[in-house]
Amino acid sequence: MKTLIQNNGLPFYRNVQIAIRKQFPYVISALLVILMLCRCSESYSQIKKDYFIGFFAEKINIDGPVGHAFIGIGKGTPMTCNIDGSETEMYGFYPKAKLDGAKSYWFGPVEGKVKKDVRTRIDQYIFLKIDFADYLKVQLKMEDWKKKQYELGRQDCISFFIDVASLFDEIKLPDRTQYILPDKYVSTFIFLNK
Repeated sequence: MKTLIQNNGLPFYRNVQIAIRKQFPYVISALLVILMLCRCSESYSQIKKDYFIGFFAEKINIDGPVGHAFIGIGKGTPMTCNIDGSETEMYGFYPKAKLDGAKSYWFGPVEGKVKKDVRTRIDQYIFLKIDFADYLKVQLKMEDWKKKQYELGRQDCISFFIDVASLFDEIKLPDRTQYILPDKYVSTFIFLNK
């Protein structure tokens, strides 16, 4: 019995594995499209909204001299998580080096990162029940933000917060230009979406 060989000399099944790894983001996107198509079917009303997304703010303090806006996602009941974040996953957008945040305001974009915010203090919050397809959309949006640069006032924690919130048609977003501090923006966001 012959083993199928491709041009690079690897067995056919190995080439398939390599192709799948390279195409993984596209496979996830295709799965997301399939899940979204399920929403359009008659069974949409039967889809369980057993996931959630939370929108949070931390007020100005010693650790965060301007405050912070961040999100949380998970399954089940919000905020019933272990200290390690095994149930509720919390994320925010930061400059890769903490001191670069202020520098980015004057000198332009710096390297950014999506960071876990499990231990960040929560001063304000609101939750929205979502389904699995919405949960995947949030995960994909966070993947997009892992490639972005940080610039205070233009592409910062509030921008990340807004970009994720804009995935949901039912959410009303305040005008970003009216707010400088994250906790003020989130406060208005919560008021508009109660």
